[in-house]
Amino acid sequence: PLVKPLEIKPEYVEASFRGYRHMFARLRELGYDVVVFQGEINPILRRQIDDAYWEPMEKRLRTFYAANGVLHVLLGEYRPQIGDDDWKDNTHLNEKGRQKLTQAVIRYLQAGSGT
Repeated sequence: PLVKPLEIKPEYVEASFRGYRHMFARLRELGYDVVVFQGEINPILRRQIDDAYWEPMEKRLRTFYAANGVLHVLLGEYRPQIGDDDWKDNTHLNEKGRQKLTQAVIRYLQAGSGT
């Protein structure tokens, strides 16, 4: 997959947080619970992100989810092995990658339900 060079624009990051905050609030108003399964980003792209940026951003996301009433799920041992060839672009899985992620979520949910 083609991966564009990474350019993180703070104004886009903040706009994304505002958009998600609004979406989560609206879903709660409608009576829905929000669950976020932590995903991955294209590993080619991830290698471009310095840990000095990435680690604080992951902490910010966890805090953001908690403050907005979102259940944040880590797949842990059920996390799929998604490689470079499982991506359509920077942020979207291709069919093979989607199948891997779907199966991982199913295994996670089955383990939690005892089925």
